[in-house]
Amino acid sequence: MTIEEIQKEYETNAPLFNKILNDVEQHIVKWEYYRGPFYEITPFSYQRYGYQQGRLVKDIVRLKTMRNILGYGFDVNGNIIEVKEGLGIPEAYNYEFIFKGSKEISILNYNNRKVLRNISFYTLDVNKNIVNSTSKCKFT
Repeated sequence: MTIEEIQKEYETNAPLFNKILNDVEQHIVKWEYYRGPFYEITPFSYQRYGYQQGRLVKDIVRLKTMRNILGYGFDVNGNIIEVKEGLGIPEAYNYEFIFKGSKEISILNYNNRKVLRNISFYTLDVNKNIVNSTSKCKFT
């Protein structure tokens, strides 16, 4: 994907938060919550020194705050299609929407004010390794 193409995708998806959220959440069949990151969204993203996976939160209702709680939404095929990151503010989340194809991964990252912060495209080879990555971001 070229810089011009990703710029166009960014401009197209920036105002569509509510539509994307509704479309994605219609396909979610299961939620899992963890204190800290647990799953790899892109291949080899957790291969760094000192990384520790998050701990499973068994009863989300008993938590006093959602700060640093990550919710992973799964579709019927077991693919992660949404990640919600809890903030210190009640009912405030940062959102990642993940769209996986056979040879690519697209990730849209929105902040709690529904502003598109980052759009990333990853091209994968036959072994599901990243061959190319392209991103467009906005500092807010």
